Amino acid sequence: MQNTGHPSIQVKAFPKFIGLFFFSSAGVFLICLWVFVDALQFGSKYSLIGIVAGFAGMICGLYVFLHSSPGVFKNRRVIFEIIPGPEGRIQSSKKSVAIKDIKDLAIKRRGISLRSIFYEDLVIQTHQGKVVQMKTYNLVNDYLFNQQVEEYILPYMTPDAQAAYKRKFSQFPEEQVKI
Repeated sequence: MQNTGHPSIQVKAFPKFIGLFFFSSAGVFLICLWVFVDALQFGSKYSLIGIVAGFAGMICGLYVFLHSSPGVFKNRRVIFEIIPGPEGRIQSSKKSVAIKDIKDLAIKRRGISLRSIFYEDLVIQTHQGKVVQMKTYNLVNDYLFNQQVEEYILPYMTPDAQAAYKRKFSQFPEEQVKI
């Protein structure tokens, strides 16, 4: 990717979210493993439910661990980069979008899939009608990301996109603020 002379802003995995990720995925897996092993003893009439629920929980815990591990174990834990400026870009290791082409961006769930149940992604809609989805692995702090958007991306977006973004995050419409 080209560098426009501006230093790139690295959006990294939030350290508290990394700890929460390990605690939750390992915790779910271990608790469900315990339920599964306990249910295998058939000491109750609910043992079959315990076997199914324990197995399903272990699969979910393992799925979350395996699909989040690229964000945790990446080199320097950089999820994506923002290159500010008139010719700036938002880029991950696989995808890149010019800031001037952005119509809307948000961290949200997209589509109906197993991944969208567990994860939110950076979803960017362009003026050309394309939708670019960059994985965040639920490791990006939304509040800090919105601050970075306002500081490094918003000034270089088109006026229509700026107005749409400001409307989305304003608490009161401008007509009601006037006193």
